[in-house]
Amino acid sequence: MHDTPLGGRWMGAKTGEPVPRPRDEILDERVIRMERKEIVVSLRQNQLGRLVRIEELRKHDSKFVLLPACGLDELIEALKDMRDVA
Repeated sequence: MHDTPLGGRWMGAKTGEPVPRPRDEILDERVIRMERKEIVVSLRQNQLGRLVRIEELRKHDSKFVLLPACGLDELIEALKDMRDVA
């Protein structure tokens, strides 16, 4: 079985059997260093569509969030608004 980003398992819709996780093609990737944090932002594509992966790299593990690429403009606007307040 393969873990999904949400901690579940990739399962066949009809059979319930484990299926391979979709393979991501990395279209673009940037590494951002802020203070002691290292963040990797990547634009990826697989058979389910395009997505943005934001990952915090750590010594022993990493945490990440996956967002549909169609929401990228909204995310950027929200970050710009936060930057103005900060």
